[in-house]
Amino acid sequence: MNKLDIKGVVQGFLKGKERFKVISEGLNRPVVTPLTRQLLILDSSFNPPHLGHLSMIRQAIMKVGTIQGNYTAVSSINTKSVLLLFSVNNADKGTAETEEYVRRLHMVELMSEYISTELGVACCVALTNASLFVDKSDLINGWLRQRRTSMEVETYFLLGFDTLIRLRDAKYYDGNINEVLARFFKSSRIVVFLRNDPFCRMAVAKQVQFLHDLTIDDNWKQRIVQLESPKEWGISSSAIRANPSLLDTGNVVIPSIRDFLKRK
Repeated sequence: MNKLDIKGVVQGFLKGKERFKVISEGLNRPVVTPLTRQLLILDSSFNPPHLGHLSMIRQAIMKVGTIQGNYTAVSSINTKSVLLLFSVNNADKGTAETEEYVRRLHMVELMSEYISTELGVACCVALTNASLFVDKSDLINGWLRQRRTSMEVETYFLLGFDTLIRLRDAKYYDGNINEVLARFFKSSRIVVFLRNDPFCRMAVAKQVQFLHDLTIDDNWKQRIVQLESPKEWGISSSAIRANPSLLDTGNVVIPSIRDFLKRK
């Protein structure tokens, strides 16, 4: 792994005026190339990154997007890249100490390297101080325009169903929520993972109905992709923190992150 001064990067970002910054690209593979068509974005607190996160990414790589036009000969995996987005400000969770950011980012870097090597997809790690998805979408799409290629790159946010419900919650927004969401869907798409477990507030059929009944423009509704949650979805970051023995008894994180956590 390239030596990255993560603490210095975090301190510089917190003191600076940037709202979004890509801090690394796994194995120095450009995350945006002339072939790139879809950027899959996983926005999480990564405390720690676990196999549930990885399974969401793997499933999105396999099922999101199609090759169109004159590009049918291009392997679909080469048209996708992944962005692991670490927020230093969260609409629900507030801020954390710098050292805690550094600890988590070390693990996000390990996850990025794993995605690049094991899944064969270019992956980058980015910081943001934006708390709302609409602002994150604006920032990421602005960054993409600066790195423009001959073809447009579509951004897909990977969300669990519970997060999608919060996206529609008016308490997070000033002004007309539908106008804000229209701004989001104009530039980004959503991949929502339907949950089929006892911890979800709705059965799968009700989740599907909820998505159907969303009071947003039908054009924006069509920009929501539904996928079934992977079996690893039952893995919980909070459970791993509360019960470190899961690192030994359960298949919950990738080996490099397990080793990192055990050293700490």
